[in-house]
Amino acid sequence: MSEDSTEAVQKFNIGMVSRLSGLRIERIRAWERRHAVVAPQRGEGGHRLYTAADVDRLRLLRALTDDGYSIGAIAGWTMDQLRGAVGEKSSHETARQSEFVTRSLEAIRSLDGDRLRQELTRAVQDLGPSRAVRETIEPLLVRLGEGWRDGSLRPMHEHLATATLRSMPTLLGGNQRLPSRAPRMLTATPTGQHHELGAAIVSAAARWSGWRVTHLGPDLPASDLAHAREVSSAAALALSITYPLDDPDLCADLLLLRDLVGDRFPILVGGRAAQHYAQQLPDGTVTLVSDLDELQRVLDDLRMEAAPDA
Repeated sequence: MSEDSTEAVQKFNIGMVSRLSGLRIERIRAWERRHAVVAPQRGEGGHRLYTAADVDRLRLLRALTDDGYSIGAIAGWTMDQLRGAVGEKSSHETARQSEFVTRSLEAIRSLDGDRLRQELTRAVQDLGPSRAVRETIEPLLVRLGEGWRDGSLRPMHEHLATATLRSMPTLLGGNQRLPSRAPRMLTATPTGQHHELGAAIVSAAARWSGWRVTHLGPDLPASDLAHAREVSSAAALALSITYPLDDPDLCADLLLLRDLVGDRFPILVGGRAAQHYAQQLPDGTVTLVSDLDELQRVLDDLRMEAAPDA
């Protein structure tokens, strides 16, 4: 059987479809029953089985209903109609997000903390906390990194942005209610990495993924990170590496950290400079995450392993 035909017959159970589409199982079943949005087959034992095309359709429907469309109005739309509507929505959102980032960066440059807080609040109101972090704060972080490298921004600008974010517990997930069995994650920056805004964003993403998070701060040596893991019984550690790109001691510090915590303990590394250092490390030293979407997937997998009932 060819690779294409193998993909064509691949089926997913409803739990996997829920995870891939971002829809609760109860909503998928309700949409099937009331609007026939997809027509799953039945496997042995009567379990629903969905195709990749079903998953794609549910993703599009979720995106549009999240934006205010009525499921009854769009349930009968073709895939082309759904994609067109989502594409139009995305172009509007991109423009809105670009304006948000521009205004926020202007506030940071002028050291106007009140204005920055207003922009962040508006993003939370428009998108919700989780999407605000993913779709607006992350691009802002990229622009800040560019400013650090070209010299147009100074440490005081990052300190303002970090302090403002920390003053908004809703945005960073500080008010999130978590199960008692939720696993703990540590976030920090390693030795020589003084920019901790990226770690604050990772902390927010982890909280919204169901982790109890302890942020340890910037510039911590391997010995401190390993000790923190032992004291806290954390299930994972996430490090942000932003600048500089050529610290000769950082790789040695990460290798020492791996030795101290053992082979099985997850160490996630992200940030603008992460790829540069990860390429110099032996396989298995760290898990490199390139963006918040990938981080979300890794965090979800690790959380299920660490506390499947949480």
